[in-house]
Amino acid sequence: MDVTTEADATPLVRIFAVKFKAAVQQAGYVSLVKKTQGTFSLKAKTDPQAITVAIGTAGMHISSGVDKASDIVIHIDFNRPNESLLPPAVLLPDSDNVSAFCS
Repeated sequence: MDVTTEADATPLVRIFAVKFKAAVQQAGYVSLVKKTQGTFSLKAKTDPQAITVAIGTAGMHISSGVDKASDIVIHIDFNRPNESLLPPAVLLPDSDNVSAFCS
């Protein structure tokens, strides 16, 4: 499975590309990703950093920013991604500031 990035990718995009490229080397993970299609974005809670991950039949493409085509937007702290007092807020793109929470 191909993992591609935009030209002149930001450091955050390159970091996630390396992680996803390593992950799709594992048979179980690539099997799961092949069954998945859609677009999601990760947006920083503390600064303007954001990435969008688009998964399709041709593979995965990672770009900077929040794409309007994102099915979900997950707000996280990129500096402390594993530290969480509350579940991350997920903003649904077709709603007017409606938030849902993931567990």
